[in-house]
Order: sequence, then structure tokens, then C-alpha cells
Amino acid sequence: MGAPKGPTSERALSSAVVTAITLIVVAVVFAGATYLGMELSAAAGSRLYAGRETSPFPRAARITLMVAAALMGTIAAAGKADWQALTLAAIVCVSLSASWHSSAVYHKIPDFFTLVPLGAVMIAAAVQMEWFLILGAIVPFVPFAAMAYLTKGRGFDWDDAKIAALGGALLGIETSIFVLAGACIVAVAIAVGRKRTREPIVIAPYMIGAIGAALALRLMP
Repeated sequence: MGAPKGPTSERALSSAVVTAITLIVVAVVFAGATYLGMELSAAAGSRLYAGRETSPFPRAARITLMVAAALMGTIAAAGKADWQALTLAAIVCVSLSASWHSSAVYHKIPDFFTLVPLGAVMIAAAVQMEWFLILGAIVPFVPFAAMAYLTKGRGFDWDDAKIAALGGALLGIETSIFVLAGACIVAVAIAVGRKRTREPIVIAPYMIGAIGAALALRLMP
């Protein structure tokens, strides 16, 4: 006969069940936030960019984004991120997925998907006098804005600059510079591999994906 289960083993089992349920809930919330962002992008884009040439956004791409977001949220929750941080990350996930969808489909990102969350972060930083967050938004914005101006939208555009500012505010100066530079390198490398160097390189999705991944890792202790 096996030894009877004691209070310790029962508590461990109960804790494991609670943890599993928590991770499932977080995964569903992050996947739902991503789905909401894409739906908001589709609804806004159909009105703002009616008549504009669009690109298809396959069902597989939707599922991939939702699974990636769910995985990122789960990683953050498993790393014992608090609920306040997870809630903020889920809200940011709406903005990032909407921006990704808009960039991929309409080749343009509405300002309220980038400037509204950026403004919210800036206001919160100013209220709490966390000036490093404001500086974090400005530092990556400047070079991207300069490149958008110099290339006149063919290499970089103002949407890229706004995403860089949002990434800087969320990740900080050092991390955002490393992440955004890496995203640009990957985008260029893929364009070269596909022999599409004569076409404008769409960098925004790579930047958004890199910011999302870095944000999930940042939430881990």
C-alpha cells in the first residue's frame, strides 16, 4: 500500500493546479488581446484607407500572432510577473498587433495605434517623474525620424519612427536600441535573401515583433 498523501503534497498539487489555470487564463487573455488588435485594425483601416491597395493577411498569420502573444504572456506569467505588469503588457499587445496588421495590410499605421499608447506612457512617466522613460522614447525616435526624412518613406517612414519611440518608452534606451537595430538587420537580411532590395522594405512588423518579444522577457525576474 502506498503512503497516504500528506498536507504538503496536497498543497503542492493545489498550487500546481492554480498555476496551470493562471497560465491558461493569461494565454487566453494575450491571444484575445492580439485578436482584438487585428480586428480594430481591420475596422479602422477599411474606413481610413478605403480605396488604398491592400495586401492579404492570411489566416495562418493571424493564428501565428495569437499563438506568439499567448506564449509571450505565458512566459511572463511563469516568470512571476505581477498582474499590473501583465495587464499593461496585454494592453500594449492590442496596440502592437493592430499596428502589425495595419502595416502588413494597409502599409500604413493609424496614429491612435502608436501615439495613444505612447502618450499614455509619457503621461504616466511625467506624473511619476520617471524622466528616463521619456528619454527612452526620444533617443530611438530621433535616428528613425531622421532616416524617414532622408529616405522620404522608401527605406523608413514616420510609422517606423513612432514605433521606435513606443519601443523605447516600453523597453528603455539600451534594450530598445539593441532590439530595434536587430529587427532592422533581420528585415534587410530577409529582403536580400528574397532579392527584393529594389522594393521598399517593410520594417514595421519586424520592429513590432522584436518589441513584443523583448517586453515579454523584460517582465521576467
